[in-house]
Amino acid sequence: MSKKDRERNKDAKNTPVDKDDEASKIRQEMETTPIERKIMSIIGIVAIIGIIIIVLFNIPWGGEKERIARKYNIDKDNVFEYIEFDELREKIINCEEFHVLFVDKSQENALDYVFYTDLVVKSMNEDPEIPEIKTVYLFNTVNLSKEKYKDQAKYIKDHVEKNVLSTPNLVYFKKPLARDYSTANNTTSRYQLSEYSNNVWRMVLDYFYNCYEED
Repeated sequence: MSKKDRERNKDAKNTPVDKDDEASKIRQEMETTPIERKIMSIIGIVAIIGIIIIVLFNIPWGGEKERIARKYNIDKDNVFEYIEFDELREKIINCEEFHVLFVDKSQENALDYVFYTDLVVKSMNEDPEIPEIKTVYLFNTVNLSKEKYKDQAKYIKDHVEKNVLSTPNLVYFKKPLARDYSTANNTTSRYQLSEYSNNVWRMVLDYFYNCYEED
């Protein structure tokens, strides 16, 4: 090796390494293979499609009645409308006359109460001698067992019956002559389902007819 070659080798060893070139080499070494990139692309596409499906499924197409129909497996042309606690309390204070179904889907016979209430009300609305029932409010009681909702649960029990939340219950609120707010004029919590051979339809039918026979 000539003196000139030795000098060049010495200069090369003493030359600082370019950090950008070193980082580029590391990136190249870590770069995925074409097959891996393809698999990752497919996973990403599937994930995006899954998110879109979830979003579309949870959009209330058709409005509130459609959501109720899907949840309780009833006709989308149903008589129900959701009601929250504040609106319920306001109706009671304002002496309004209305029906509410207190229900938690996980309760025994919950779906039967929803189905037969819808069926009976539609049937009764065809009877000209009975006042038309335009809406039955649906109050979801699923959260009322939690500590943060105990005041709401107490209010409902105080204005209806102590056991009103233990099972699905229809309640007919009406202003009596001696009160300045609506009270529970009738409720299925006062009926014994066993006396109807556990036939929810018969009990719901009696409930609605009794609401108006008292007038």
